[in-house]
Amino acid sequence: MKLRFERRTARSHRQISSRWLASVLAVGYLVVSALLGSLMLAVPTNSQQARINSDMARVEEALRRSQADPPVGTATARVITPPTPSTTPPAPPAPDAPSSSAPAPQIQYVRVAGPGGMRTVVPVGWPTRRSTTGVGSIQADDPHDAGRYLRFGSAPAPRGTVYDSHRDHERTFAKSRTDFERLRLESTTFHGEPAVTWEFEHDSADGRRHVSSLSWRKYGREYFVYASSAPTRWAQTKPIFDTMIANAKP
Repeated sequence: MKLRFERRTARSHRQISSRWLASVLAVGYLVVSALLGSLMLAVPTNSQQARINSDMARVEEALRRSQADPPVGTATARVITPPTPSTTPPAPPAPDAPSSSAPAPQIQYVRVAGPGGMRTVVPVGWPTRRSTTGVGSIQADDPHDAGRYLRFGSAPAPRGTVYDSHRDHERTFAKSRTDFERLRLESTTFHGEPAVTWEFEHDSADGRRHVSSLSWRKYGREYFVYASSAPTRWAQTKPIFDTMIANAKP
């Protein structure tokens, strides 16, 4: 009985060992299979690798373009190729025309005197002489332009107002001049005394003339300053005339 029990026990131990070994082998197989499956999934196939390479190429191209294009709002330099020069040399530029806005040269003046205490100024270098146009008239001639001159002086005042005497004189004067045109004949005052401004143009043997004068009365005498030039030179003559008036006495 004892021997039979021992044999049965040994047989049972062998069965248990076989089952345990089979279980261990089965588990080992599953583990190895899982590892092999993971390795197979981690390694891409040829088609997958080609797709990955294509995606990477598109990403690299987009990155290259983003680095090449400047961001919005920045300035970029542009090289402009100059045109090929012509075999014919260009014409030389025309000389610059004198600017009409250039300042006039500074004029120096000298004091002069006339009959009845008349005082004024004329440009330096303009010689004076007695005028043949009327009593008590002094004329200063432009040494560089025979058609430009100044007059100043005084004489006993005629009857009537200073304006009336000039209006009457104009009627006679206009008849003896060709294409006479009055620009203005206006009453005014000078140094608080009655005065008249007379400005006109007319034709002469030397061409068209532009004339302006200021006459005023004081001490029973009629004083005057007068300027005449070609109309084209009046813009340069008027400042001289204005300076004569500003320095005229009495």
